[in-house]
Amino acid sequence: MSERILIPNSCQVPNVLLDVAMARLGPVHWKVLCAVVRLTFGYGKREDRISLSQITKLTGGSRSHACAAIVELEGAGLLVRRRATLGRLPAVHYSLNLEFDATKLVPHGDQCPTGTSAQRSTKLVPHGDTPNPISKPITGSPKNGSPAGRAPRSKTKPVADPRHAPIRAAIADAYAQANSGAKIPWDASEAQQLDRWLRANPSVTLPAALAMVQARFASDVNHAERPRRWLANLADYRGGALDKYRQPKATAAPRPTEYLRPQRRQGGLT
Repeated sequence: MSERILIPNSCQVPNVLLDVAMARLGPVHWKVLCAVVRLTFGYGKREDRISLSQITKLTGGSRSHACAAIVELEGAGLLVRRRATLGRLPAVHYSLNLEFDATKLVPHGDQCPTGTSAQRSTKLVPHGDTPNPISKPITGSPKNGSPAGRAPRSKTKPVADPRHAPIRAAIADAYAQANSGAKIPWDASEAQQLDRWLRANPSVTLPAALAMVQARFASDVNHAERPRRWLANLADYRGGALDKYRQPKATAAPRPTEYLRPQRRQGGLT
């Protein structure tokens, strides 16, 4: 008789999970199931108190996806949750149901086991695909080579604001002139900030926006500051350049004669 191979520091995984459940679960659901196996059978227990933070630490996913996967695994009969109390605090005990009904585990994206209808059971979503783990069934034949039951991905892109590129170019030119030809620091954060400002100000025309940019660089401000720090306040320069007190700049007017210091001459004041 051959000797059994004993691997130290190992965790027992029931064969039914590997033979039946693994092929029918999405990545998030399989990770959550393995986490429960590790935290129960891995410590020689059939049931144990497990927190959501323990599960997310093992799976590496988000709390929202882990919660959705737990609810769906419980609905499919793979997980059993029992609420208890630990002192005054609520606690949840997890255990595995190894006598689950495999017909409830429809593979992700497939139809019912017979393939004759679009009726779905537990919907298991891949990790990070969508914030909403439950989606409506999709009927119809596959199109554009997409798997049956899945809708083809939309290839439409959001329309870019036509004011974006000219405003960015004007900011880059004004920055270079104000900073001895230095190249403007511009990355995705600046682009997003400009997009937000354009969406918040749809009625601002392109000439008006360009005038605000010129007024900003004519103001008493830090011209080397990154655009993402001041783009949200670009409308402050609608009326023109500002001084260091955030007041409109005005040309210096001649001082009234009554405030001029009288000149002293011989024989008195004039």
